[in-house]
Amino acid sequence: AGGVYWSSVYSCKNSGKVSGTVEAVGGIVGWAVIQARIHDCLNTGEISNVKWQAAGIVGQAQTGYYDKKQVKDIIISNCTNEGNATTGLNGAAGILGYATPGDATNCVTVKGCKNSEKATITSAQYVGGIVGALSKIGSGWAKLSVQNCENHGHIVGTTKGQKSNTFVGGILGGFLSQINAQGIYLANCVNTGIIEYADPASLYPNAGGIVGRLWCPGPGGTGVHNCYNSGAVRPATGSPVKDALYGAIVGYVQQGGNTNAKISHSYYLESSCDQITGKDSKYNNEGNISVVDVAGVLASPANINGNTYNNVVEALNAWRNGNLSYYSWTAGPKFVYPSYADYGSGDYDLGNGGQI
Repeated sequence: AGGVYWSSVYSCKNSGKVSGTVEAVGGIVGWAVIQARIHDCLNTGEISNVKWQAAGIVGQAQTGYYDKKQVKDIIISNCTNEGNATTGLNGAAGILGYATPGDATNCVTVKGCKNSEKATITSAQYVGGIVGALSKIGSGWAKLSVQNCENHGHIVGTTKGQKSNTFVGGILGGFLSQINAQGIYLANCVNTGIIEYADPASLYPNAGGIVGRLWCPGPGGTGVHNCYNSGAVRPATGSPVKDALYGAIVGYVQQGGNTNAKISHSYYLESSCDQITGKDSKYNNEGNISVVDVAGVLASPANINGNTYNNVVEALNAWRNGNLSYYSWTAGPKFVYPSYADYGSGDYDLGNGGQI
């Protein structure tokens, strides 16, 4: 569909090439506006755009118009991308190119989605395995929730220059501008794909295993929680320069006013990157952030609900604390997907944890 408005798109598949010249190109939906639901869709085709926004599932998701007379949530769930996505300027992603929420009361939600190891996602700037960029409507607030999502694809930022900004992340590329971030919540996500930026001389690649760049200028609980990264975060050639903004979890965390984003219960493989986040990042460390060896042993044991955990899978599951809205983890670490037996037994409610 070129665009959908107050509509649902369920169980659709695209295997063809889809291309555009300006904005909003998607394998399933180009532009989703106001209370759209996109569920259980698959893209295997090649998606490209000369300028902005190209993604395997949805090019842009916008919860309202600029006059804000109608603003409703948008949900993208249980979708998979296996095709390459490329833009010339910005906003390439496996699932959603731009998330454009309309105000503080409504949200773009992406849950239970996967970008496959078959996919390479490429853009000059703002490129992510799940979401490329968080944008805004006018001067409005923005709410984004990404849960139970996984990226296994190769994520590539092509901008060059020592002082150029790239914004490339395994789950979210970054914030398109200094928006009023009212609750940007990334939880229970995993990245195993390579996160790559073009110029080894760049000081500001903003490249991260989970998020390229976090920006938290206002209240709302912006943060990364219970995520795992094993994908290498690196320049295309050579090694990062000293003080470059890159990290195993977040490339750089920017403070806005007196508010910091939060990082907690997040872990990374020792070979993926040599630092959690870039130099001078401003965030609240809420505990249990650790490097992990190949056997899954945490360098710093996690203390959760009064118990101590030395194994990364055990720690990831402990954070869930029995909350069935989050997928459980097994050795890998990787997700254990809820089965029809789980659903039939009543363990999962409608709309819970990315389940129908």
